[in-house]
Amino acid sequence: MENKLKIIGKEWLNLNPDESAEAFDPERISGKMILLDFWSYTCFDCLKNLRFLRLWWDRYKGRNFSIIGIHAPEFEFEKESGNIEKAIVAHGIRWPVLLDNDLLNRQNYEIETEPSDLLFGPEGEFLYGHEGAGDYEDMEVAIQAAIARVSGGNDLPEIRVEITEICLPATPRVYCGFGKGLISNPEGFRFNQVSVYDLFGELEENTIALEGKFLVKREYVEARQIGAAVLVRFRASRADLVVLAPEGTSILRVFFNNIPLPKEMYGEDLDDEGELHVSEPRLYNIIKMENLVEGTLKIVEKRKRFRAYGFSFSGCLEKKT
Repeated sequence: MENKLKIIGKEWLNLNPDESAEAFDPERISGKMILLDFWSYTCFDCLKNLRFLRLWWDRYKGRNFSIIGIHAPEFEFEKESGNIEKAIVAHGIRWPVLLDNDLLNRQNYEIETEPSDLLFGPEGEFLYGHEGAGDYEDMEVAIQAAIARVSGGNDLPEIRVEITEICLPATPRVYCGFGKGLISNPEGFRFNQVSVYDLFGELEENTIALEGKFLVKREYVEARQIGAAVLVRFRASRADLVVLAPEGTSILRVFFNNIPLPKEMYGEDLDDEGELHVSEPRLYNIIKMENLVEGTLKIVEKRKRFRAYGFSFSGCLEKKT
């Protein structure tokens, strides 16, 4: 792994009016502590991670500390700057973001998962890193130690990481396209073609199943008829779906164990009828519960086709006081 601060790329978002890409040359930011945050805007854990990044930005930005977001896309549509700009606004990101569309920075630092956070000292030296969500207290300890070394730490705030949830094992991420996904249908994926899929047999764990007419691509499956459905078995308290609508706004119906999703399971992005309106490519929250549930989630085209990229699941429950 690269052990010195090195940033590759010239396409930046969220810069201040008086900033330019040249301002982030490692020689020009010498003397600052820099936290590189590798993320993508459809990654559930990346978005969850932002809560702590916003906290550190507010606490330490005036103390020779800065955050630089490295947006490393997983899907092709995540390379479009307009989509990322919307996510920056929606999630209250206040620091500069570099578009790493060719994944050069991710490869340079040998990043294997997102989010990943790397802290560099005032001479560009690597100080501390963590892959995945969590480890927030240790990261803030490292940030404060670096600040104290440069400017003293007598008035640094007390580190208090509030644990608001308990996380239990849940179904891992399930991809839909044939590049990373698996399918339970006996005929398997029919690559790069439109086919009718018949649903029969057992739905296996960590796979999808298709019912109806679909186009199957490396990154996604695209419904091609009203009533076409994507199914997945899961165990979680929360379920999210990365989805886009290629022809305007799509409306999707949601079922749990072959019945319309009960109201008590509605996620944040469902309307009062339990339907999902897909107007932009992003991560949509389908199910949100206060306890773990186990069963089969079914996403059905009601109006206009949709492209499903992947399901994310979480077993985190709000901690009772």
